Amino acid sequence: MRAWAAGVQVVPDGSCQKEASADAKRLDVARTSEQGNFDIRLGSQTRLYTVVACADNYQPALEENLPNTKSRKTVVPYPITLAALGTAYAKSGEFQDDVQLTVASTLNRLANLRRQNPEGFDSALADYTKQLSEIRPDLAKQLSVFGDIVRNWRGKVE
Repeated sequence: MRAWAAGVQVVPDGSCQKEASADAKRLDVARTSEQGNFDIRLGSQTRLYTVVACADNYQPALEENLPNTKSRKTVVPYPITLAALGTAYAKSGEFQDDVQLTVASTLNRLANLRRQNPEGFDSALADYTKQLSEIRPDLAKQLSVFGDIVRNWRGKVE
C-alpha cells in the first residue's frame, strides 16, 4: 500500500514499482497484514490523499481523494480488491453484476446515512466538496449533483 497526495496519476503497467507518475508526492508506504489490514500514517496537514493498492501482475486499485479524518477511518466498509491483469473478468457477466450491485449498494448506504441525520449529511458532503474543490474543482462541481441523487434516492422508513 502506498499513500500519495491527492490527484496522483497512476501508471498501471503490472508493476508496483511504477504505479505513479514521476512528479507525484508519496506520503507513506505500508504492507498489509495477513488479514489485509494496513496502517497509513499522514500528517494532520494532509487533507485529502489517495491510496494505491498494488501487487505485481495485478491492476492497481485506487482509493482516490480520501479525507484524512480525525477518527482515523480510511477505506471502509469495502475491502480493496485487486484484479489480475489479462483475465476475462472485466468482460464477464459477473463484472456487469458487480458494477450494478456496487452502484446500488453505495447509493443505499449513502441514503441510509442521510436518513439518520439529513442536516449532518448535507454539512459533511458540503465540507468534503469544499476540500475537493481545492484540488479538483471540476469534480467538486459534479459532486453536488451526486448529493442531489442521494437526496432523491427513494425509500422512506417511517
